[in-house]
Amino acid sequence: RMALDYDVPRERPTVMTGYACDMLAQTSIYVRIMSVLMFIGAALLVILPFMAAVSATAGGGGEAAAGVCVSIAVAVIYVIPATLLAQYASSSRQFGKLRETRALERALRAQKSFWQFTAILAVIVVCLYTALIAFGVLMASMGGRL
Repeated sequence: RMALDYDVPRERPTVMTGYACDMLAQTSIYVRIMSVLMFIGAALLVILPFMAAVSATAGGGGEAAAGVCVSIAVAVIYVIPATLLAQYASSSRQFGKLRETRALERALRAQKSFWQFTAILAVIVVCLYTALIAFGVLMASMGGRL
């Protein structure tokens, strides 16, 4: 975690113009839409596979249960950034109305957390893809020897 010292005097004060405040506040509706869509996606990731598992034939029960477990895990991953986006939307909207510094700080903290989570998740996905590709190449090279 990067340490920041807010008590150090700056050469020039930070100024946020009315236009900059308005631009931040105007993003809240679009961020809210994305947050709601992510929550809906998470709900569908739980509901649809569960419905499919319930209606699955007796022979595919184990595979259906595994699919539900994977879908629930992915839904949890969707809920985390959706929550951060909802926090950002609420705080940036509040900042736009009241121009309170605390609302701006909350909005920026939620935005930072969203991007931090997204970056960590992206690195994990790239590592998983790399491992899967390496495994696939290894299995392909061993395919003729088995």
